[in-house]
Amino acid sequence: MIKGIAKFGEWKNMDNVKMTHTGLIQGKKGKYIHVCFEREQNNKTDYAEIVLPERKVIKCEGFDEGEIAQLKLYLKGEEKNIIETAKQLNHDLIFKL
Repeated sequence: MIKGIAKFGEWKNMDNVKMTHTGLIQGKKGKYIHVCFEREQNNKTDYAEIVLPERKVIKCEGFDEGEIAQLKLYLKGEEKNIIETAKQLNHDLIFKL
């Protein structure tokens, strides 16, 4: 997994959201990437897991509907970069074996 701080600008309640994602994963219907967002808030961890390229929410705890919409919008804008990074993760893993 790769880790980073997602940049959401002035979006409400999105300070300190951390994003991680997998490399490309081969599935029955093609390749996909799991993207996870985490945020520490009020002594608990908010968590959302979204799959690319569909931007389908797999799991969500603590983020409201508006925040999930913001995360999906972020992913739409960053999808190409995330896919390229995921490809590089796969490349690096193969050559480290």
